[in-house]
Amino acid sequence: MNDNKDITMLDIIKKRFFALVEQIETLFKKFDQDNSGTLETYELALVSKYLHFEMTEEDIENCKSEIDADGNGSVTFDEFAMWFLSGKLGTPKLNSDEINKQQIYS
Repeated sequence: MNDNKDITMLDIIKKRFFALVEQIETLFKKFDQDNSGTLETYELALVSKYLHFEMTEEDIENCKSEIDADGNGSVTFDEFAMWFLSGKLGTPKLNSDEINKQQIYS
């Protein structure tokens, strides 16, 4: 018998997804150094370095153009999260355990 207290696969997926989004938000806030709610080019460079992505200045500019869906010149959290979840640059070198160990939750 299946009652409402049973945990479904969908519940597990949702929980993991929301945990991942929280980690992405923490990462975004860590590098939004001016607390503007957006990431500028130099802040994206810091993110790429932190995640061990080898990117030239040109790569970062191209990446920013790709991420900036509305074309306003800066990257919002929503745009950053969609890019991060898309995996277009591959998998970062840090996993969630390593991120937690580095205490980005400040």
